[in-house]
Amino acid sequence: MVYLCGPAASLRFFSGPTKETSMSSTAHIALDLPLELVRELDREETDRGRFIQEAIQHELQRRRQKQILHALHNPHPESADWAELGFDDWAAHLPEEDISEWVDPDAGVEVRWTPGEGWREVKE
Repeated sequence: MVYLCGPAASLRFFSGPTKETSMSSTAHIALDLPLELVRELDREETDRGRFIQEAIQHELQRRRQKQILHALHNPHPESADWAELGFDDWAAHLPEEDISEWVDPDAGVEVRWTPGEGWREVKE
């Protein structure tokens, strides 16, 4: 729920008491938003709360994807050693059991880590 309190110049976050149920938990927040932004929101959407919730979820997902892409292009130094080994060496370190349930080595694309470039498909 968003409360319109006048032409605020900043965004403030207030976290009220958490309401917990057996299915989920929620927290009440109050936002001070610029008046013109709220007017624009009201022209486009009738359910402010749902819109803001979806916008937050979208932004969090975007940030997670950005972090994953950063990690793929800049792996931890210890993971670079594993990347150099390749699939066959990695698979050799797995427990002795039927790994066909986990991985189909004939599916997918062979890739190799190239420092400074990231993961690249191996061209034959």
